[in-house]
Amino acid sequence: MSNKTMKVFNITDVETDTLKQHMASNSHIAVGRSMIAPGESTEVADDPTTRAHLEHYIKIGAVAVGKPPSEYMVAKDEQKKSKASSKEKPKTDDEVVTSADAAPSTSKESAKKKK
Repeated sequence: MSNKTMKVFNITDVETDTLKQHMASNSHIAVGRSMIAPGESTEVADDPTTRAHLEHYIKIGAVAVGKPPSEYMVAKDEQKKSKASSKEKPKTDDEVVTSADAAPSTSKESAKKKK
């Protein structure tokens, strides 16, 4: 029995039209005895059974074997940059909530203060 393995990448964290059509965006994928989360990878047995199991996932672009495709890496970088810039964006005056705008407290303490 061979101990040969292959690295499998779950690339469903970058949405594509094909993944949308197959409702496979951000999907966990079971390969052999491993569950691969979106954006993660794992080593699995490189045997005919595992390769047959992966065939459909490869065809729809849900997994990559060996290394992720360059298109995925570019899209992943753009995703990270987009998230980073949205976190750094300062709030405008309309987005800032002041204590006067906040909903009144319903705790017993606020009821005591009103007495």
